[in-house]
Amino acid sequence: MKPFIKNAEKTMEEYKNFGGKVYNVKVLIISAKGLFVSGPPRWINPFFYYTFYKDQERYSNISSENEPQFQDVATFTQIYDKAFHKYIENETLNLYILKVWIQLK
Repeated sequence: MKPFIKNAEKTMEEYKNFGGKVYNVKVLIISAKGLFVSGPPRWINPFFYYTFYKDQERYSNISSENEPQFQDVATFTQIYDKAFHKYIENETLNLYILKVWIQLK
């Protein structure tokens, strides 16, 4: 995955006047495609999980499809300071798709 800021070569000098403004950061997870569970046929109930800056956790609702349409929007209110700038410049958002499954009889 790529860092949040695509143009990461910008320097902190360009941001010296951001002065700790508060921003709303939105993370949109639209869907997952082609999920499957190996082995015997099973119902799967996928959901996702991620951690945003400084351990702000987000879990989705559980779906009942192999190609769930999450359409999940999370808004995080964040102070834009040097630490947050460094985070979005260098880090990635690790998204985990988890599957709760029930074996069919």
